[in-house]
Order: sequence, then structure tokens, then C-alpha cells
Amino acid sequence: MSEPLKWMIGSDFHIPYENPRYMKIWWDVMDWFRPDVIDINGDLSDDCPVSRFAKGKPDETLNAVVTYAPLVQKFFETCRDKCDGQIYYHTGNHEARHDAYIDSNAPAYRGLITPELLWKTDTYGIELSYYNNLPVHRFGDIHCHHGLYVSKDGGMSAKKMVDEFGVSVMSGHSHRQGIIQQKYELRNETLRAIELGHMTDVTSPGMNYTTHHPWNAGFAVGWIEDNCSFTKDGYYPHIELVTINEDFECYVAGKRFSA
Repeated sequence: MSEPLKWMIGSDFHIPYENPRYMKIWWDVMDWFRPDVIDINGDLSDDCPVSRFAKGKPDETLNAVVTYAPLVQKFFETCRDKCDGQIYYHTGNHEARHDAYIDSNAPAYRGLITPELLWKTDTYGIELSYYNNLPVHRFGDIHCHHGLYVSKDGGMSAKKMVDEFGVSVMSGHSHRQGIIQQKYELRNETLRAIELGHMTDVTSPGMNYTTHHPWNAGFAVGWIEDNCSFTKDGYYPHIELVTINEDFECYVAGKRFSA
């Protein structure tokens, strides 16, 4: 039996509205954990200049490319410095704002605003799946997607996707954390619905569309075993949700981190 792969998964950073103290914890954990694989489950970039709240001016697309995209590039550069393995980016509904904005306001830009231009995905070896794709199989039973639903109870948004697609799903989008497991005894299978939480600054201008933020800050880590007989690919990810509390502290595998 080989050593398990170490997996780190985050969602809903909403750069440039990420929380700096959450980010310190994210990077400190990454330095200590040294993941072999990283998945980012969408809304890494808020893409506020090309949202439906923008006013349709030509410089909005320019601002999105020149001002905000380099912040995401820096995020991926730092991830790549800390991880030699696979980094997978499942874009969310916020990244999809680019296509919707271009179609409505600047169709001549279609095909020019690429993931490499925006986020340097090719430069940093980032693998991509887009928001309108089906959940992507990752390891063992786990499929990843940004998420399609928002329920008020943690885990229930991912559970809707489990019910819809019939596979275990790890998602973001709801800004909530939770794990729901359903055992199917006759086929000896357990489906898991996992929601990752968020990494945003709820006091930032980008989050002031509501004064109600019943959200859970955090992310997840995992250990992926490769000798399991009950999964098709032989892998089984053991997932641990990492919750960052109101004092900006968390534990990962029994180790305390704070900011």
C-alpha cells in the first residue's frame, strides 16, 4: 500500500473580496499539508466588472482583464509553487459572467477572452472544467462541481446534486458547509454530499448585496487511498471539512492554525 495522496479543496473565494485572514490560514495549511492535488470548486474570481450589475461600458471588460484577473493569476502561481501535482479548476457561475457579458455587450471579444488570458491556466498547468459541464469524476466516488443549488441547511445543496446525478458530489456555491451520507445497503454503496464553505470577506463591498450571511467559512482536505476494492478506480477519498471559526482559527488533522 502506497502513501495516500493528499488533497486540498476550496471554493468561493470571490477574489478580490476574499478574506485576508482566511487566506492566511489557507496558505499556512497548504505549506504544512503539502497537497499532492488541489481542486478549486468555482467562484475563485468574483468577476464583478462583468456582472449583471455592471453598466455595459467598454472599460468594464478591460478592468476585469487588467485589474482583477492578475489577482487570480497570483493565486494560481502561489498554488503551483506549493504543489507539483494536479491543480483542477471547476469554474463557477461568477466566472461564467465573462461569457454572458461578452455575448450581451461585446460580442466582438468572443474567443479573445480566454482562460489563459484571464487566469494563466496554461502557464500554471491548471486543468479546467466549466460551470455548464456535468460534475467531474475526481477520485473514487467523488465528483466535483461548483454547485447548482442554494439551500439554507449545509449539505442540502450538494444533496440535491447527488439526487439529480446519482453520484457523490463535492460542491461550493452555497457558502455553507456540511456532509450528508446516504447508504444503499443492497448495492453496498454510500453516496456523499459535501459542501465546502466559503473564503470571502462578508464585510466587503462585493458581499453587501445582502445583510444576511448565514455562511460557514472554510475548505476541505482529504487523504486518497488507492487500495479500495469497492470503487471502480480503486481510490477512496477520506474527506475532512475544515471550519474556520469566528476567532479565525481551525484544526486540520489535529493541528491548530490561526490568523
